Amino acid sequence: MSTNASGAPLSDSRFGFNYMPQGYKGCDFLTDDGWAEAKGKVAQDLDLMRSLGATVLRLPFWSPSSGFKPTWSVDTQMCRRLPDYLAMAKERGFKVVILLANTYQRMRGGELIWRIIYGSKFPNETDEELFERFVSDSLIWENGIIDLAESSSARDAVVYYDYTGEYTPSVPRESDYFRAIYSRSHVPAGKGGQSVLVAPDDLEGGWDTLVEQLAIAHGSISFVDFHAYPVMPHTGCPGNPDFKAVYDHVVAEAATKFPGARVVIGEFGRKALRGPQPFDNLPYPRTCRKQAGQAPARVFDERSQSATVMDIINWAAAKKIPIYTHWMLWDHTPANDTPESDLRSNVFGIGSDPDAPKDVLGLIATRFGILKNGDMETPETGAPADWRAQSSGDGPSTLQLAVSDRDPATNARFAHLETTDACNSCRVSIDSVPAKIAPGKALYVNAYVRTNMSDVRISVAQFDDAGHQLDDISGPSISPADGRWRSYLHQIDGGWRAQISPKARKIVVSIGGAPRGAPAYLDVDAVSASQ
Repeated sequence: MSTNASGAPLSDSRFGFNYMPQGYKGCDFLTDDGWAEAKGKVAQDLDLMRSLGATVLRLPFWSPSSGFKPTWSVDTQMCRRLPDYLAMAKERGFKVVILLANTYQRMRGGELIWRIIYGSKFPNETDEELFERFVSDSLIWENGIIDLAESSSARDAVVYYDYTGEYTPSVPRESDYFRAIYSRSHVPAGKGGQSVLVAPDDLEGGWDTLVEQLAIAHGSISFVDFHAYPVMPHTGCPGNPDFKAVYDHVVAEAATKFPGARVVIGEFGRKALRGPQPFDNLPYPRTCRKQAGQAPARVFDERSQSATVMDIINWAAAKKIPIYTHWMLWDHTPANDTPESDLRSNVFGIGSDPDAPKDVLGLIATRFGILKNGDMETPETGAPADWRAQSSGDGPSTLQLAVSDRDPATNARFAHLETTDACNSCRVSIDSVPAKIAPGKALYVNAYVRTNMSDVRISVAQFDDAGHQLDDISGPSISPADGRWRSYLHQIDGGWRAQISPKARKIVVSIGGAPRGAPAYLDVDAVSASQ
């Protein structure tokens, strides 16, 4: 067990997500108006991620969308509701990594973007003078975000700050920029971290690699981050396709060069386009251009995404990697007929929107959840194993629970509850008993439902060690009778979670509704539950 600078414990291994609310690009959701609109969505997403077993968030702040307009203004208050966001995350038990990615320290048309912008504004200044202007403005931007976080009551939720994001000497003046930010930023001791584009190449070796630059600055860092995008056209591409092979090497190097530093995986994933998309034919960076006659190696369907993502998750958990965060929660997934020129969209997320999960979401729910067969993939005598059908009140005389493969929310199967009898005041549900519970801790639970019933809700019944029922915590009611899959938590403004009693020794999780007409059905899939 290690601690950050504020003494807050950091568990040995934490799974999580890179996260921004869907439709937002940066600090636009942390302005006063933006937060008023987004905070309900954020709460829903945080509760969903906790139900999936996530306990760490990586927040990517890109300079253009987070208050930095070179030579014009640096709005340090654009992210002013960051403390409110951190408090919401801390309340749910999340730790936070803040990535400060200055995209002006990148190339456009063979020239550095900051040099183009500042050079046009100050044509008579030298390159060094322009660079210092750029660095000074960059520091106002970065320190503004850092100061907001560190002045908040939730500052101990922040594990570390990534100084620049994906350090690589292949970009001119990257080493100069890193040293300036490292030396002059307000990052507290013990909270400094740096991601590298390609490990171990950008970490060690030449004069301008990260190790040498820190030696020049007489400094060190507490977190070293590299990224796992293993499915590439060939090994010459960025993205660390051989990340497993280099991980132990990076750990050994960090132990020597940065004593006490922890090596984390800040990004991992694999694309999945909507439907079968056999190959990716996008142009690649010059360093990894496909050779003549070389067959593309990437397959971007949901099955391939699931295999890669779950392999990385299982490997990272077995290695007890301190932090490993998937890129990312939601994204825009192009349809099959999307022109090739538009396929640069982010298609790594576990859903294209909250009500359209990819298959990997169900697998993550099963991997980290406390409910058996949460994705309903295991049948037993025609019904989903470890689930049962129940009714209450003037319940129907016929109640059938089965597994089905008719358009599941995730993977191949879902639970289908059906009755041909209407009833006036009853509820029907499917129930499951978790393999284990932690008394006194909140239970975060979600399910994907499709139904023509009303008053659909998740309920948690609690029992003491003598088997007596303590209470039945019932979630808010929804009535999504539109024939589509719906994420339960995302129908409820502000999300929902159940507080488990310290006296509870057993709980029963139920998903049910009221069959006001006949026939009535309730489909349930991808049930995620975690403490």
